[in-house]
Amino acid sequence: MAIRNLPVLIALVLGWYSKLHRQYLLITFISLIIGIIYTFTYIYPINEVLMTQAGADKSAEEIRTMVDKWIFADRLRFAVMLIGYFFLLKAFRLQIPEQQNSIRKPTVNQNE
Repeated sequence: MAIRNLPVLIALVLGWYSKLHRQYLLITFISLIIGIIYTFTYIYPINEVLMTQAGADKSAEEIRTMVDKWIFADRLRFAVMLIGYFFLLKAFRLQIPEQQNSIRKPTVNQNE
């Protein structure tokens, strides 16, 4: 899951000189990181109890409450990640501006 952020990080580094690209890609990267941290700290522990431990000797009401919390948490995670993907698409739609420190063609002296 975390490896999918690598292309976004590379795009952020390569597009750092463009302020608008940098802003959009930074929002994307931050939202993806938040989504991953949230998944590991909140979603996966609930998955562990519900799926792997088959409820872990919880009552039916406790399991129902956990499932409701899991559904809400999953939708929240989806919304955060969706914001990141939206800004990723916005960044990729922008034209790439010329770099300020790019190599310039030598000027030809007309007098020679």
